[in-house]
Amino acid sequence: MDADDLKRMVDQAAKATRDLEEPLRSIAFKSILERLLTGGAREDVMAPAPPQASGPTPIPSSGAAESAEVPQITASGLVEAILQLLRSPWGKHPKTLREIEEALRINAIHYPQASIATRLMELTKRGKLRRLKKDGLLAYVYSGKD
Repeated sequence: MDADDLKRMVDQAAKATRDLEEPLRSIAFKSILERLLTGGAREDVMAPAPPQASGPTPIPSSGAAESAEVPQITASGLVEAILQLLRSPWGKHPKTLREIEEALRINAIHYPQASIATRLMELTKRGKLRRLKKDGLLAYVYSGKD
């Protein structure tokens, strides 16, 4: 990828988010640019790396073990779904945006990452969630306040 390709992708992401207000604009811009830079593939569903010349070939994870931990929820909206997940034993330990997005997907609840991030921020501001650092990333845990 050369500088012209990078500039084109940045311009495309900026154009797609120009009508949004902050902080949603920044969140959406980052998400769109990330997808453009990775060729439209999300990090958690990209093909596994080719096997190394030496050693056994790794078996890609199907995610089945992870989905066994995720509670089955039924919610009428995104906020309710997030709260159900984080109130459950699965949500006892802080969860990143990606982990929450994956848990929602497992429960057939599909929202754009920017929408999930916005709701997490709103719930944090209202005191329903606490935001912590987990491996250098923001992570969320239920505050215990209703």
